[in-house]
Amino acid sequence: PAAMVDLNALGATPYDVAHLLKRFLAELPEPIFTFEGYRRIMALKTMPGAPANQQEAQSEEYQRKIQVFLESVKSIVYGLPTSHKELCRVVFAYLSVVLEAQSKTIMNATKLAIVFAPVLLRSKEASCGSAGGCGMMDIIQVNKANEIVRLILLNHFDVFC
Repeated sequence: PAAMVDLNALGATPYDVAHLLKRFLAELPEPIFTFEGYRRIMALKTMPGAPANQQEAQSEEYQRKIQVFLESVKSIVYGLPTSHKELCRVVFAYLSVVLEAQSKTIMNATKLAIVFAPVLLRSKEASCGSAGGCGMMDIIQVNKANEIVRLILLNHFDVFC
């Protein structure tokens, strides 16, 4: 069983943990969604656009679109290698804890997605390698990856449970 670590006793902060997690994820030879998973997720046609307002966000139609999208993502996640799937589950569980503390961390779902999407979802072409530098995703891919991670984070129980 895992033991709780007292970050204060170590002189560390939750920001240190997030930084280490992001660095660990960035240095993986293949992202936790895998290159094939990235290709499949980015090709999804079911991703709903951002709601225009709170009323639309709560509408039955928009919620149906979210559920269809999440089922597609869940199918991709469950097709990942076991180690990737489990790490993905743990990372999103951790990020949801950070999200719950957003009044203290000032990190809402959008900000967390902007920070973590590049290391969770990346193509082979945009990956960092020891031979030199990281490739760049175009702005449309970046925005789509950010929105995908944001939606997974806000609905992680639906994807991983």
